[in-house]
Amino acid sequence: CAINNQQINEVASRLPDLAERTRRVFGPNHLWTLDADRATGVVLMFQGRIDDAERIFLDVLARLLVHGDDDALHIRTLRNLVRVGRIRGSGSDTSTRSAIAAQIEPLAREQMERATRAYGASSLIALDARIDWAEILVDQHQYGPAIDASRAVLESASDRLGACHHLRMEAMEVLADATHAMGDSGAAA
Repeated sequence: CAINNQQINEVASRLPDLAERTRRVFGPNHLWTLDADRATGVVLMFQGRIDDAERIFLDVLARLLVHGDDDALHIRTLRNLVRVGRIRGSGSDTSTRSAIAAQIEPLAREQMERATRAYGASSLIALDARIDWAEILVDQHQYGPAIDASRAVLESASDRLGACHHLRMEAMEVLADATHAMGDSGAAA
């Protein structure tokens, strides 16, 4: 909860003891230990230590695959790796952002596919993952698929989410960016 509320100092102060206890009680490859390790990566990411965070996320993913996959933890870890890439690409020139997007697109696609399989295509987790993927497609200049993905999110969410729900707003932003890049500034506006 503290991570979700971005109370990073609270997490950073409690996490080392928790991670050590879960490792001691459950072993290094138990899902709770892996999630504590992932949380350590999240703290490092919020502290700007992107390379350290990425190493932890990749390690968690590798151990997760070897010692019993769990969709929920896998999805969260993929999301963290995608976020690391997005942080690296922010403020970069177009070609650098596009190159980084090409590297993280398979992770975003896997996150979306796992979320869809585990929770259903219209779940909030799957819709959020589809938006992440669509944003990456825009960075790769794949505007048509980004438009399709954004519209799919908006159609799926139209009956359930309010007009100002953050998922709808993000989908509209991606749709506007892709539509503008395709040359239709009026529709984007």
